Parts: sequence; structure tokens; C-alpha cells
Amino acid sequence: MGWTLASFGVGDSPIALLKADNDAVELLHAPDEGEYAGQTYFLTSPQWASDAKSIFARLRFVQVNDFQLLALMSDGVYDPIFEHSAALLQPEKWQRLHAELKQNGCHDEEGERLLQWLNFWSAGNHDDRTLIAMF
Repeated sequence: MGWTLASFGVGDSPIALLKADNDAVELLHAPDEGEYAGQTYFLTSPQWASDAKSIFARLRFVQVNDFQLLALMSDGVYDPIFEHSAALLQPEKWQRLHAELKQNGCHDEEGERLLQWLNFWSAGNHDDRTLIAMF
């Protein structure tokens, strides 16, 4: 059994999988970073869609038996928690996020606790906050 996951990422936010068996992190999309701070590419941007190689570089297919967390988030969540893109490869950051989400009951079916959690304060990080998480 297990899971087959497919992703296609565009933009300044990550998609990541925290694996169950070895606590490893697999990035399914690393945030796009432009020449300037805060610059990103959009789905309609010609920079990434100029050829098939660029398009296929954004596709990821992963097969796993199980996982702890599958998460897609906007930069309003990513920036204050991870602070920089290198931290996305640190399993302990994802484990901490996973534990915090579970501790705060963010996995309830209605999503009310997740909405409350997303209202956290972080100086300088007032961007939109979107998080899709699967436990």
C-alpha cells in the first residue's frame, strides 16, 4: 500500500513531506526566489515556463509507505517559522511544526483550531497565512 504523491509548484512557498520512517524531509517544491527580496514567479510568468525542461523541473512524484506531515503553505506561515530557505531541509523544523499543529488540535475536522493557530503574532510577518496540512 502506501501513498503516491504528485506535486507541481510555482511561487514563493514550500510544499514538503516529513517522512514517517526516518524523519527525513523531502521538498516537493522549494520556494522560487527572484533577484530581489520578496520577488517571486507566478503561474503566468515566462521565466519558468519557457521550455519543457523548466516545466518538468517543477514536477515531483514520490512514493512512501507513510508520512508524518504533508504541508503546503504560503509565505505568511513559511517566513516566520523557517526564516530562510535553507531551514526547509532541517527535519527538526518540520517536526516542531508538526508537534505544534498537533498540540494545538489543528487536525480537527472543522479546521477552527487551525484558523486560531494561523493568527499567531510575528513581527514583520503580516502576509497572508494559508496552510494545507495532511497528517
